[in-house]
Amino acid sequence: MEQLRRSRSLKIPHVDTYQGAYRLAWLKQNKKDAVNKNCVLFANKKIVDAQYKNAKKGAVRLEKRKAMPERVKIINRMLKNDMTQITIASILGISQNVVSKAKSRYSLPTQET
Repeated sequence: MEQLRRSRSLKIPHVDTYQGAYRLAWLKQNKKDAVNKNCVLFANKKIVDAQYKNAKKGAVRLEKRKAMPERVKIINRMLKNDMTQITIASILGISQNVVSKAKSRYSLPTQET
């Protein structure tokens, strides 16, 4: 228990000595990054907002998408005809949650058939 108390009260030696040097190195690196336009610290607000919106919508993935199963193709056709998820679920005999998950997973309705 006493050792725990000692470890909490320990101070890192020479913090004051190196703190100024680290700060100068940090500022120097920030200037280099700003010149090279390779800096995350100075992110453009428009770009960050666009990335956030695309992430919420389900941005286009770079990898090749799997072929849609037959049931998902049927759901896609029904959604293109402006049918609601509840109506589709009752016609196909599945739950509305299954239709909702298929819609979000495959970004339905799509032009693919």
